[in-house]
Order: sequence, then structure tokens, then C-alpha cells
Amino acid sequence: MKRREFLNWAGIGLLASYLPVALVACSQQENNETSESTSESQSPETTSNVPDEQGYVTIGTAQELNESGYLVDTQSNVIVFGNGNNNLTALSLLCTHQGCNVDLKKSANSLSCACHGSEFAFDGKVLKGPAQSPLSAFEVKAENQLILVKVG
Repeated sequence: MKRREFLNWAGIGLLASYLPVALVACSQQENNETSESTSESQSPETTSNVPDEQGYVTIGTAQELNESGYLVDTQSNVIVFGNGNNNLTALSLLCTHQGCNVDLKKSANSLSCACHGSEFAFDGKVLKGPAQSPLSAFEVKAENQLILVKVG
């Protein structure tokens, strides 16, 4: 047997010996992902974001809203504001310029996009561009001490 043939066979043998190890590792990773997604789907936070028959999802409680003045749900990309007079406003957390997330700036009483600097009022109107359109608004209601938003 020539040296080149020997090295080819040795290389193939080496690769073949690592194949079972790679398969087991992939199998374990797949099992971990399955168990994680199962546990996530049973968590209270995830189940509360399942729309009811009318399309509403639970964002939080009325008590939480009264304490902080707002609720944020990153799964639904929604922020809800309450002004104490039972007036609720639910807005998208996605900037209308290019879809980046907006952040609450309590000190400035605005929502600010970190990507390009757009700013929005708590009613969704554009305060500063480059965004041209207001934030999307959603139907919101308080029912049984829960804050529900229709996001679909």
C-alpha cells in the first residue's frame, strides 16, 4: 500500500470514528430544545399571551398598571399606558420607520427608537423623525382586574 492510500484510509477511519459522537451530541441538543420549548409553553407568562376567542391577550394586571403607570409585553411588542381616569392606550413597540424596538423614556415622556432616533408621544404621535407615521394602536380593555389587548 502506498503512503497516500494509507493516509486516505486513516483519514476516513478517523472521521468515521467521530461520527457516532457527533450524532449523539446532535441528538442531545435536539432533546434539550424539545424539553425547553415544552417547559416554556407551560409557563404562566406564555399561556397568558395566548389570544382568547376574541383575539385579546393578557398584558398584566390593573394593579401593576396603577403602580407603574404602564405595562410592557415584549412577546406581543405592546406597551399599555393608563392615566388614572380608566383611559387606556395600547401601542406597538415597533418603530414605524424601520421596525426597530422603541424604549420608554419616562424622563422625556416619550418612546424613543434607539436605531435612528425617532421619538413618539404616549399617544403614538411622532414627536421627532425620521419616522413619518405614528405608532400602531391596539384595542385595550380592563376586565376582571386584567389588562387585555387585541393584538391580532
